[in-house]
Amino acid sequence: MNTVLLLVIAYFCGALPIGYWVVKSTKGIDLLKVGSGSTGTTNVLRSAGKGAAALVFLLDNLKGFFPTWLAVYCVHHSMLPELSNSSWIVCAVAIICIVAHSKSIFLKFKGGKGAATALGTTFAMNYLASLTSFSLFILLVYLFRFVSLASLIAVGTSALVMWFFSREPSYAGFCAFAGLFVLYSHRANIKRLIAGTEPKIGQRVEPTTPPEKAI
Repeated sequence: MNTVLLLVIAYFCGALPIGYWVVKSTKGIDLLKVGSGSTGTTNVLRSAGKGAAALVFLLDNLKGFFPTWLAVYCVHHSMLPELSNSSWIVCAVAIICIVAHSKSIFLKFKGGKGAATALGTTFAMNYLASLTSFSLFILLVYLFRFVSLASLIAVGTSALVMWFFSREPSYAGFCAFAGLFVLYSHRANIKRLIAGTEPKIGQRVEPTTPPEKAI
């Protein structure tokens, strides 16, 4: 396996605008022009309902999981050039998946905020750590009904969780990067949380809602 090819696969998998395509094909709505302007699960939920959101969440996870799992497989079987056969190439692939999700070439470098795709990448690295972080996310959504808040806390603590389960410095370092990236991409949500205007899960938006800048 060529290292450059692996990175290209990571970008194009991550860049697939699943949420945009699902909502456009089922509702005829341009997801970039409603709600937060994000193509992620939360905006899909508000625009197209639970079924579409569940599908997008699953596929956004898979587009992070597959390239990262492929990188893990190649490293473990020494299928890459010597300098690339380390866990750091796994992290590079995972980072590209997340960035591509937010900066999709298919949407003029717009997209989602990266939380679901990040979850998929961590599942490929260590499924116990990923499931623990996801369980925390579900608990926080149940308790507070804010997807953004749950995402921020779950991803923000994922480095500690990953270190606990894997003891792999590069994986924990990736989770720290992912936490900062998701924190940055949710900066508008943070402002709304502080102001008390962040919508809770289940609230729908109308297509006429002025879009915010998507990250």
